[in-house]
Order: sequence, then structure tokens, then C-alpha cells
Amino acid sequence: MVLATASAWNSQATQLWTVFPNPNLPLASVQLPFSYSSSAELIGQNSQTGAVQLWQVGNNSFTQTDLGTQSAVWKMVATADFDGDRDLDLLWCNSQDSRLSLWQMNGSSLGQVIDLPVITGLDWQVIAAADFTKDTKVDLLWQHQTSGELIVWEMNGATLQATTNLGYMADLAWKVAGVADFNQDGHLDMLWRHQTWGANTIWQMNGLQWQQNID
Repeated sequence: MVLATASAWNSQATQLWTVFPNPNLPLASVQLPFSYSSSAELIGQNSQTGAVQLWQVGNNSFTQTDLGTQSAVWKMVATADFDGDRDLDLLWCNSQDSRLSLWQMNGSSLGQVIDLPVITGLDWQVIAAADFTKDTKVDLLWQHQTSGELIVWEMNGATLQATTNLGYMADLAWKVAGVADFNQDGHLDMLWRHQTWGANTIWQMNGLQWQQNID
């Protein structure tokens, strides 16, 4: 998952901008990938108009598809196949009240919009949408930006089944930077990065159980 602000996007992908008609297009968020195709794909939200577009990039050209419109107070936080139809859906978080909204997609067409349960407090941020429990359902990993606390929402589609507390780092400068199966045991692990001195450590997990730290 890659998320970027407009300024970060402009600085990190200047070569791609040469194929876009408007290099100054204001973006609220950028995310990839969107589908299971082999082409490079980006989703952009125009911070002025709210228009959400899919860009498929290849061979110094691109195709552009309108996906819908979303108010600028909503920020795209993840793409994942929540309903198991092999189409990636869009998860949005309201920056003013932390409400979640799920765009269930049918390819590049918007199927329906579903409101997810509400988490209390603006300090909670969605870190990842992935299957932490190996039940083939996409779960949500949250981190509290003040306390550092980690929780997983165990999901069944758009329905919250259970909440599991994973703990926290005593030094609150540690933030989760990503999740992946680093040791290839079939369980998602968590990469932490220290915001002050840049150190990295991995929480090796067994489902929702911490096993050990790897520096």
C-alpha cells in the first residue's frame, strides 16, 4: 500500500507526471494497486473537486477512469477485497470524526457504499487492511497516535466481528510502517520504524499473537 500527499507524490514520481495532462492536479491521496492487472495503477482524489480517478500507466501513456466523487474530508486509507469478489474496494476515513466508509467496487464501477462501525477518537488511524486471522477475510489494523496502542478489527466483510488488543511499544516514537509476511510462515508480521532515529524492528506474529522482535 502506498499513500502520499500531493507534495510527496510530485517529488517521488516526477517521471510519471510527464505522461499526465495536468502535472498540477491537486491530489488528496494516491494509492496503488487497484486491480489484479499487470499494469501500474494509481488512484487519485482531486482535493478541489473531490473527483476520484483510476490511472493505469504503461508504455509512456495512461488511461483514466472516473470512479466517483468523495468530499475532501474523506481520506482514502486502504484498498482491499472486503467482499471476496476479486475486485479491490476502497476504504475511506473521515478526518473530522473517524467514520469509515467502504466503496464496494465492481471493477472500476462503484457498486454500493457501506458505513462501517465507528471508532471513538481522532487519534486512531488505519494502518493496514489485510487478513491477520487467516480466515480469508480482510481485517483492519489500527494504531492510536498518542498512546501507541495497536488493535485489530476482525472483520467479516463490512461487519465487525471482534476487537483484539495487540499491545504497544513503551517508546511512543515507534510507529507501524507496514505489514507483510517477513519470515514466510503464513502469518502477517509488523514492521516498526522509530520516528526520531530511524531504527527498524519487526514484530513476528502468529496470527494475532506476538512471537518475538527482530531488529
